[in-house]
Amino acid sequence: MFMKLISTQGPKTSSQFVLWLALVGATVAMTGCGGGASIVGASTAAATPVFGKLTASSLKVGVASTFTVTGTNLPLTATVTLVKGTCAAPTGNTANGFSIVCTPGAVTGESATIWSAAPTAGGWWLGQQALTVTAAAGLLPLNDTGITPAQCFQNGSNTLVSCTSAAALALNDKQDGMLGRDVDFADHADGLYGSSLAFPGAVTDCVKDQVTGLTWQRASTTLTSALPTGYRAESVQLATAANTSALCGLTNWRVPTRLELQGMVLFNAPFAGGATNMDWLPLTKPSWYFSASLYQPNSANNAWLVDFAQGKTAAMSAAAATSIEVRLVSGGVAAPAARFSPSADGSEVMDNLSGLIWRRCTEGQTWNGSTCIGSSTAYTHEGALAQAKSLSTWRLPNVKELSSLTDESVYNPSIDTTAFAASPAGVFWTATPVVILGNPRSDQVWSVDFLDGSVTPLARSSATGWVRLVR
Repeated sequence: MFMKLISTQGPKTSSQFVLWLALVGATVAMTGCGGGASIVGASTAAATPVFGKLTASSLKVGVASTFTVTGTNLPLTATVTLVKGTCAAPTGNTANGFSIVCTPGAVTGESATIWSAAPTAGGWWLGQQALTVTAAAGLLPLNDTGITPAQCFQNGSNTLVSCTSAAALALNDKQDGMLGRDVDFADHADGLYGSSLAFPGAVTDCVKDQVTGLTWQRASTTLTSALPTGYRAESVQLATAANTSALCGLTNWRVPTRLELQGMVLFNAPFAGGATNMDWLPLTKPSWYFSASLYQPNSANNAWLVDFAQGKTAAMSAAAATSIEVRLVSGGVAAPAARFSPSADGSEVMDNLSGLIWRRCTEGQTWNGSTCIGSSTAYTHEGALAQAKSLSTWRLPNVKELSSLTDESVYNPSIDTTAFAASPAGVFWTATPVVILGNPRSDQVWSVDFLDGSVTPLARSSATGWVRLVR
C-alpha cells in the first residue's frame, strides 16, 4: 500500500507524509484491535485515486477549450493546471471524472497536470499529460533567439554554463537557453537553433520561414540613396521590380518591418559574419538592414534599422551606418482588431498577435483593478532572474518577445499604455545573453529601451533595469 500511494500520487510534502503515516498507523491499530474487518475486506487498490486520461480537441494558444478528465476514485476536489496557460474552476466532479475550461498559453512546452485538489490547498499530483497546441488564427509566432542549451547564467558569475546544470537551474529554471524549438526539436536539418526554413518549391532564390510563414529573398541589395526618404523610395522600387518579375512565383513582395527583420537574427554567436542562419541565407552581410518601420519622433526623416552583425536595432540617425542593405519579404498576417485582451481580473493581458500572456504591471507595481500603482523596482540582471523564479509560472522574456511589445507609433514610452498602464519609459531586462564567438562569458544582456523601442546590450552586473514578466 505504501508503494502504491507514493507511485500514483507523486511526491508529498513533509506535512502530507506525516498525515499519511498517521492514517496508516490508525488503520493498522484498528485491524489489530479487531475493528479492521471492514477495512481489510475493502479493496485497497479501488480506494486509490487513478488518473486515466485528459481529452480536448483543437487546442489553440489563447483560446479557451473544455478539457474532459477521466479516472477512477478521483477526489471531488480534483483539478487541472497548465504549465503556461490558465484554467477555470472544474465542474461536474465525480469519482470518475470532471470537466474544466483551460486556455493554453504557448505552442511548445505546454502540458496539463492533474491534482487531487488545488496545489495551493495542498493537493497531490495525480498525473501529467503533454498537450498538442497550435497557434490561433491570425497569430504571428515569434522565432527563437538562437541561444543554445549551453548558454545559461548562474549565480554570482558571468560565465555561461550548461542550461541543465544545477548552477543554472538554481538561479532560474526558465532561462532563454532552456526554452524554445531548439530544445524541443533536436533535428537541425531545417535550420539551426530553433529556426525552421525551407525552399518554397523548386526555386532557391527565396527561403520560407516555416515558423512565421514569411518568405524571404535570399539575396540583399546595398542601398545607395543618402537620406531615409531616399532609402525608402529605393526599397519600394526594388519591391515593385520583384513583384513585376514574380520573384519565386510571388507578387506580394515588400520591405519588412523592424520586428520581422529581427525575427531572423540569431543571437547565439554574433560577430561571426551575418548574425542569422547562414546555411540558408549565405549572402547576408554583417551590416545594418533597412526596415519599413518609421522611427518616432521625426518619422518622415528617420527609420528603424536592424544590425545583422550583432542584433541591435536603432534609429538610422543613431546607427552611424556606413552601408545599409535591404532584403525583401513576402507574406504576413493582418493585425488583430484588438492587439491586447485583458484577463478577467485585469492583471494580465493576452497579446493576440504573438499569443503570449504578460503581467500588466512592471515588477514592484500592483494592479488595483483599473491601473498599475506603486513604483517599479529596478533590478540587476541576476536579481531580475531571481524575481522571475519567485513567481513560478512566470519568466523573464527573451529579447524577441520583449521587443515585440514596442509600439513604433508612439514615443516616451513606446508601448501601449492602455494595455500596460503606468509603464516606465526606460530599459527593461531580457533573458537573452550577449554572446561573443569563442568567449564563454556574457558580461552583457540584451535589453529593450521603452523610451523609443531600441534593442541594445546592457551590463548585467553594474546596470539596473525594469522587469516585465511573461508566460
